[in-house]
Amino acid sequence: MQLNTSDQKYFFGRKIMLASAVLYCATRAATYLPNPDRNVPKAMEFFSLVVPVWVWALLWVVAAVLCLIDLFRGQGRRGISTVVGLMIGWGAMYLISYIDTVASEGLGSREWSTFGHFTFAGGMILGLLIKVGALKRRGEHE
Repeated sequence: MQLNTSDQKYFFGRKIMLASAVLYCATRAATYLPNPDRNVPKAMEFFSLVVPVWVWALLWVVAAVLCLIDLFRGQGRRGISTVVGLMIGWGAMYLISYIDTVASEGLGSREWSTFGHFTFAGGMILGLLIKVGALKRRGEHE
């Protein structure tokens, strides 16, 4: 089966997205692996009382594995959907942490930056997925 240029670009872009997601998830997981020489990130202090930080590392590993499966299967969105969910969830945690920090210590915390990183990057990916899905249903890819 010969793919047209639009289909080739779609599949190539999908592979780039999923490979990048695998590497992104792997670096996030490595950040939250137990390390006695490093403190828990400030935003995690409260949340680590409820859920240990290594559990979050495990969730990022699961997202990476799901992205790998989607990458090699050539179909499915479980991996990238999990990544987006984790990113937006982490953004919410950093927002809560930022509000708590401002309330207790005053302005000066830069956790708003991390909140923005997770939330807005996750939003961009989500928007692109929605757009590509809509175009694909219409038979377009560009």
